[in-house]
Amino acid sequence: MAQIVKIAIIGFGLATDPVVGPLTTGDRYEIVACADPDPISRDKFTAQFNKPVFNTAEELFAGAEFDAVYIATPTRLHESLAIMAFDHGKHVLVEKPISTSLEAAERMVAAADKAGRVLMVNHKRSVDRNVIGMWQLTKNNGLGRVRAAHRWHYSAWFYRARAEDERDPAVGGVVLRQGAHEFDVLRLLLPSVPVKVRGVTGDWDDEREGEGSFHAWVECGDGTIVTVIHNGYDYFQTEEFNSGLLNPDEIAVDRRRLAGESAESEHLFKRQFGHPRTPGFTSGVYGFTLMSCDDGDLRPAPDGALWLYDKNGRRGLRAEGLQGTAVIIDEFYRAITEGFPALHDGSWGLAVLELCLAIRESAKTGEAVTLSRQGAVDAEIAQRVLGDRVMAEYNE
Repeated sequence: MAQIVKIAIIGFGLATDPVVGPLTTGDRYEIVACADPDPISRDKFTAQFNKPVFNTAEELFAGAEFDAVYIATPTRLHESLAIMAFDHGKHVLVEKPISTSLEAAERMVAAADKAGRVLMVNHKRSVDRNVIGMWQLTKNNGLGRVRAAHRWHYSAWFYRARAEDERDPAVGGVVLRQGAHEFDVLRLLLPSVPVKVRGVTGDWDDEREGEGSFHAWVECGDGTIVTVIHNGYDYFQTEEFNSGLLNPDEIAVDRRRLAGESAESEHLFKRQFGHPRTPGFTSGVYGFTLMSCDDGDLRPAPDGALWLYDKNGRRGLRAEGLQGTAVIIDEFYRAITEGFPALHDGSWGLAVLELCLAIRESAKTGEAVTLSRQGAVDAEIAQRVLGDRVMAEYNE
C-alpha cells in the first residue's frame, strides 16, 4: 500500500479548488483538517470533508495530527505560516508567489533546510500540458538553439472581483499575482539563466487605481530574446490567438460587471461566486507562448496541445500524461515519501519572485536590474518530475 500523507489546509478559498481534486484522487493523501478565519470558507470545508476546522493556524497545529500543510492564504502571510509549519516539523506546499519580498522567501528556504522538510511552491503553469510539450521538444536542442521566447497575456485580471490586497502592489498587484505565472512558464522553457530585466508597469484607469499591466524585456546569459507582457485591462484577450475572435458582447464583460460595485461587495461576490468564465473562452490555453528555434517555432493549441511550425509545414502535437496541479501534487508526494528533490522548490519560487520584483524596480528607476538569485534549472530533476512524454498527433 502507498504511504498516506496526512495534509492540512490553511486558507480554504478559491485557490484551493484546483488543488483539492488531485489531493483527493487515489490513496496517497488524506485531507485531515483546515484553518480559516472566514466562516464561509470554514462552512465550505466542513460540508465537503466533515473534518476538524479551526479559526487559526495556531489552533490547527495544536489540535490536529498531520504530515504536511498546504498554505493558500494571502501572500503576505506565507512566510510566518510556513516557518510555523517548519517549527512543527511539517512539509509545506505554498501558493504562488512564494512571498512578497526576497528576504522573506530566503528565510522560508532557510527554515525548510534547517528543519529538513520539503518546501514547494504551487507554480502550476510551467506544467500545463502545452508547456510540457514545448519543454520536451526543445530540451537538448531538439529544435536547434532556442533564439527567442515570448509570453503575452491579455486578460480581464484587473476587473475580476478581488479582495483589496490582491490589487495592492505592496502585497499583490498584477506583477506578483500574474507575473508569477508568466515567469514560472519561462523558467522551465528558457535555455539559459536570465541575467537582467527592464520593465514598466501600467496604472491606466483613473476609476480603478492600481497596477493593471506590466511589460518586460529579459536578457539571458546566452543572448536569448525574451519579452513578457500581462495586460489585465479587459479589452483585447489573448484567447483570440488560441480560439478565434470572441463575440463582440464577450469583450469587456468583467469591466461592465464591476461597474458601480463597492470594494466590499466585490470581495463578497468573489467569495460566493469566484470568477465567472466568459462563454467564448474555450481553448483552455493560459495566455500565449511563442518560442522561436533554429529549426522551428512553437505556439499553444487548444486542449493542451501545441503547434509546431518547421520546414515541413505545421503540425499539432500533444504531450500525454499528468498536467497542471496534478503534477505539482505528485511532485510534492514523491519529495516527501521518496526523498526526490523537488523542481518547484523554494529556490524556484525565489527565482520567479526576483523576476517579478525586478520589473517594479526597473519601472521605478528607469534602469535595467541585474539578477542574482536565478540559478540554472537542474535538467535531471526536471526530467524526473516531467518524464518522457508520448507526443501524440493533434488535429484541430
